[in-house]
Amino acid sequence: MRKDKAETAHGTLAYMESEGLEGESAGPAVLFIHGNSSCKEMFAKQFEAPMAKRYRFIAFDLPGHGESSDAPDPALTYSIHGFADAAMALMEALKVERAVVMGWSLGGHAALEMLERWPGTIAAWITGTP
Repeated sequence: MRKDKAETAHGTLAYMESEGLEGESAGPAVLFIHGNSSCKEMFAKQFEAPMAKRYRFIAFDLPGHGESSDAPDPALTYSIHGFADAAMALMEALKVERAVVMGWSLGGHAALEMLERWPGTIAAWITGTP
């Protein structure tokens, strides 16, 4: 597992990603979005699973959460729409063109937004009452 940060219009986003496979044998990326007052590490067990070696798992701290910075423009970022924008900005920064999005609670709302607005969203899996 690798940890790093990416600069976006929504602030500096801390993320972690699994090795995954590259090339044609690789499956799509899987983006994990946490709930309110949580962080990317809540998905640590998923990153230990065998699937993390086949798929590129990515989890990040939403702006204002965990190791990510606060949003430079709160009005732009601190909404469901804005959190989805932050996730899409991270995908662009990481050059991810398609992904399955898994969202828990608040992250589920962002996942649903991405399903509607980001053409790279293959599917969304939501849990925790979005």
